[in-house]
Amino acid sequence: MKQILSLSSLLILLLFAFQSCNEAAETPSEDLSATEVDTLDAFDCPFDESNQDDAFMKELDHFVHYTWIDSAKMAVVPLANKDTLFITRGGCLNFNFFAELHTSVTEPVINDIPFWFERGLALAQSFLPEEETKKLKALMDSQSYSLDATNNQMFVTFEQDEHCEMTMMVFLNQKREHNIMLEIGYSDC
Repeated sequence: MKQILSLSSLLILLLFAFQSCNEAAETPSEDLSATEVDTLDAFDCPFDESNQDDAFMKELDHFVHYTWIDSAKMAVVPLANKDTLFITRGGCLNFNFFAELHTSVTEPVINDIPFWFERGLALAQSFLPEEETKKLKALMDSQSYSLDATNNQMFVTFEQDEHCEMTMMVFLNQKREHNIMLEIGYSDC
């Protein structure tokens, strides 16, 4: 019984200590100068989210029907055969420009690299600027990438210096009707 009480007391004490630390961490210091506050604000969100909108989607004539979710900086595009395309363009700490296609493929083979590169490049051409897709194609053709594959997923990191990362991922989920997720794009940091 004594052990239960002392354990309970310890848990309560830890809870109060944790809560006090959180309150102290949440309370901003009043001694910060204006320059320090600006520096903290810039550190908190280096990419200006106020101009991250769906203007780029309006330039893509082939995506007439879509829903823009501003909080996620994402366009949701319904496609034929109940496929769905998610295009993310924006971010705070990292600026992401990715498309994620949820689709079905008859008997997909995860290690069919030429097939997935063809599909990934076609997806990239549907939303990225032409110069980005030319870079992607050149990286694919010159085999300038690292590849990590398992039975149900393939992850490709393209070797380039312009972006923090440029990747393609294929994920296969046999338990769903739209069993393939194909994602391609880049992040800037």
